[in-house]
Amino acid sequence: MRIAAAALAVLFSWYWCTITFFAHMHEVDGVRIVHSHPFTGSSASHTHSAGQMQTISFLSYLVAAAVSAGVSLVIPVCRRFIFAPVSSSRKNNVEYSLLSLRAPPALRSVM
Repeated sequence: MRIAAAALAVLFSWYWCTITFFAHMHEVDGVRIVHSHPFTGSSASHTHSAGQMQTISFLSYLVAAAVSAGVSLVIPVCRRFIFAPVSSSRKNNVEYSLLSLRAPPALRSVM
């Protein structure tokens, strides 16, 4: 488990570095395409073929779809932990209450 966690941390760090430090723009047929990947030389001399641009487009779509799917899968899991079932006095009836890290207000005794 620790090896998998370390591998994911290294993968994330590599991904973050490539999208942060190697971003550049290409203009193809009047359309600006911004993407990032490691490359050598200057960005002016760096070019892509039509097939490479199509691959970049597909990979961008794939990443966007994966993030969207991940968010849609994570939200129900988070809701399960935010809204905890509270047993009710009636059989087979479950009520839900919002979990909060804040304590209820303190009651003051009047003397």
